[in-house]
Amino acid sequence: MNSKVPFSERDRTDKPASLYAATKKAGEEIAHTYNHIHELTITGLRFFTVYGPWGRPDMAYLFFTKDILKGKSIPIFKGPNHGTVARDFTYIDDIVKGCLGSLDTAEKNTGSGGKKKGPT
Repeated sequence: MNSKVPFSERDRTDKPASLYAATKKAGEEIAHTYNHIHELTITGLRFFTVYGPWGRPDMAYLFFTKDILKGKSIPIFKGPNHGTVARDFTYIDDIVKGCLGSLDTAEKNTGSGGKKKGPT
């Protein structure tokens, strides 16, 4: 298991530590195999904490917003070494733009400097 923080795309990923991680790894391997056998260009997208008008009512950002509007403090979660844990929230419109942008690229991971030609 890789516990290095921050991690790198070059880190080993062949020993997932959870069922969730194993399903993500399996999906990547299936995509790689389809690419190899059928010469398909495949782009994988992973969404993390998407929010918007039709979001689930149990999402943390709703609780945080309600507490802030009431003048209450919001909880700050601590990591294993008592460090502050950061979490990203992505608005649904940004997800749509990213999906559309991914249709126009066959480059490497856009998070690693790939070229993205989609909407801005």
